[in-house]
Amino acid sequence: MIASFILHSEKKCTICMEFVTKRDPCVPCGHAYCLSCLQDLFKASMQDETLMPPRCCRQEIPIDLAELPFKEIQDFNAKLLEFSTVDRLYCSKPTCSAFIPPTFIINQVGTCPK
Repeated sequence: MIASFILHSEKKCTICMEFVTKRDPCVPCGHAYCLSCLQDLFKASMQDETLMPPRCCRQEIPIDLAELPFKEIQDFNAKLLEFSTVDRLYCSKPTCSAFIPPTFIINQVGTCPK
């Protein structure tokens, strides 16, 4: 009987602890993530300000490593701007409440982008 082997990477995903593949990203600090966990981390950071921007070992993780679709990259960049704005302004219309980016504020008057 011939033994068969399944070769795995020696590295495991920092989040799910599954073995990573050669295709999976390695972040700047050297830790490995499976692509789906990294994508989930970026999506979670858009909902939870404490996770923005996504980091590992206090080093920011570049968004290109997550291989997100274009629309999600746009959404991420919009949330990054919102969460990094010091004095945030939101639309006063209760059914809207959209974030008003600093570029839409002129002479201390904000115009809702929506």
